Amino acid sequence: MERTFALEATWVAIHLVGLIAAWLVRQETTGSRQTLAQSGFFACLPLIALITILGQVYCLDMWPLSAGTLGIMIVTAVVDFGPRAS
Repeated sequence: MERTFALEATWVAIHLVGLIAAWLVRQETTGSRQTLAQSGFFACLPLIALITILGQVYCLDMWPLSAGTLGIMIVTAVVDFGPRAS
């Protein structure tokens, strides 16, 4: 029972770090802080992808949430949410 709780807590922590990294990538605009945010994002992205694949392969109940986190991270990386120039 404790092992399952530890696994779920680790899973949640990794996903929260990934979502925070995605948010920070869009928030930081200064040189060194932006590089740090991008590095954290690019480190979390393949980790979340791997967790999603392993969750699906091993039929874990939470893999769709991993897929959702991965989708949010990809959309954050691709879409420009800034103001549009007229």
